[in-house]
Amino acid sequence: MIPPLDLITIRNGETIWLCGAESVAQALEIARHRGQGKYVVFSHQTKHKGFYEITPDGEIHELNPKHSMARL
Repeated sequence: MIPPLDLITIRNGETIWLCGAESVAQALEIARHRGQGKYVVFSHQTKHKGFYEITPDGEIHELNPKHSMARL
């Protein structure tokens, strides 16, 4: 079965699909292990996009979608 979520990052203007995930918590744990950066968690079911930033010390911050697209 296809996981319901996608974990995506955008680096140097390029969209990079990283993996599928079963939950937001799982996607964010994977993002945390990948390190600092901005990530998008996309739900196939609801079409919702959650925007997150992982800080250099591993903290996860949810970003405002309106501002996130301009900053990614």
